[in-house]
Amino acid sequence: YHRLIVKDEFEGEGFHSIIVPFHLAPNCEVDQIGPMTWALHSNGKSFNLMASGTANWFNNLIVGAISPSYGVLLESNVIKFSNEGPLETLIIGIYPAEHAPKNPDRWLKSYL
Repeated sequence: YHRLIVKDEFEGEGFHSIIVPFHLAPNCEVDQIGPMTWALHSNGKSFNLMASGTANWFNNLIVGAISPSYGVLLESNVIKFSNEGPLETLIIGIYPAEHAPKNPDRWLKSYL
């Protein structure tokens, strides 16, 4: 089954403030179904997006914009992940809802 993992690892010392915006397609509908899990619906397809990491990342759904070509700006949903403190890993997984892993949390965390 088609599944995607995005793993962001940050290196450095000390206190940092990190923001990772995850822009969705303009026609993508999104519903938060858990603290770090979202149901995505686009073009008749349904996917789940989930996130985890080596620390508690904060998240919020905001309205943003993407530019598919020069001079064109389209409104889109953005899931904004943020963390303050020592640098931590963020991992995001996306998979078709109909082919969800038996244990999605374990599947995602196996890539940490």
